[in-house]
Amino acid sequence: MSKQTNENHTLMRLANSAKDYQQLGIDPVIVKSFEDGMRMDGAEGTYEWWYFDAHLDNGAKMVVVFFTKPYTMPHLPLSPFIRLNIELPDGRSIQKIKTFDAKDFSSSRETCDVKIGDNRFYGDLQHYSIQAELDEVSVDVQLEGQISPWRPKSGHMYYGKKKANNYSLGSQVYHKGRCQRRSRWAMRNLAQRALVTTITTGEMPLSNP
Repeated sequence: MSKQTNENHTLMRLANSAKDYQQLGIDPVIVKSFEDGMRMDGAEGTYEWWYFDAHLDNGAKMVVVFFTKPYTMPHLPLSPFIRLNIELPDGRSIQKIKTFDAKDFSSSRETCDVKIGDNRFYGDLQHYSIQAELDEVSVDVQLEGQISPWRPKSGHMYYGKKKANNYSLGSQVYHKGRCQRRSRWAMRNLAQRALVTTITTGEMPLSNP
């Protein structure tokens, strides 16, 4: 093994020791509600998002994301926005992005409960609700967990002595459509089933009861 490879192994590792879990205040297996709450503070040098996507039984596809700021520009101060992408069964594609003032953003550190303006993304690791309205398009999503929440080991990567963003993989299940719900500051992934009660696109509603 080359010296360079040895150095890489020294500088980068997945936090997975008993000491790591103790320092992070998390259980090796059981995910707690606070882990799904806000982990950063929106300050310069950080970013965070709460993400949902689904492939519905009727052929529609949807992505809803609440951001603290663009992840490509973490140097910005808190700059919240919401992205909504919908592909309808008839081939129409709807893409909406709406920005908000920092004062319009709030999020709990105890659980997932994010508010941007009148829009909300909240849940308790098993049940989630997402309500968002961007211009003439609105969505109302209810998610019901089918498996226990999961993270890859501790979910934390260490580079040298510093903690960096973590990345996770996850599974998906089917019920009223295939979907996943995850947040990232870091990224945590939860497999869910979704019931999209209503997608309203101007004068043409799409329901998936």
